[in-house]
This record gives sequence, structure tokens and C-alpha cells, in this order.
Amino acid sequence: MTDAFGRVSRSFVRVPVPAMVIRQVLGDGATVVLDGQRVHPDRLLADGFRFRFSQIDPAVYNILS
Repeated sequence: MTDAFGRVSRSFVRVPVPAMVIRQVLGDGATVVLDGQRVHPDRLLADGFRFRFSQIDPAVYNILS
């Protein structure tokens, strides 16, 4: 998501923080921040839900504009 904000805003958004600091602050939750996670909306799509934006970049552009 940070990469998408950087691409859309054409700026450098990253703030480097050592993994050790993130682990100390977030504990077990650090895994999500450091490794990311893949989330698939299979159930929503099966139920007929339609997203306003199918890709992240247009959604971020909409947020920033």
C-alpha cells in the first residue's frame, strides 16, 4: 500500500525503521508489517459484492484527490 501511495503521489513515502524496533513495539503484530499479508475477497465476490476500484492505484488516487 505504501508503494501505491508513493506511485500515485509521485513522492518518496517510505520511512526506514529497523525491523528490531518494529518487533519491539508491535510484538507478534510485527509479522503483518514486516512480511505483509495476502487477503483475497473470495467470499465477498461470491456474494456479488462489487468494489468501486478493482486496483489499488486508482483507489489511492481517489483518496488523494
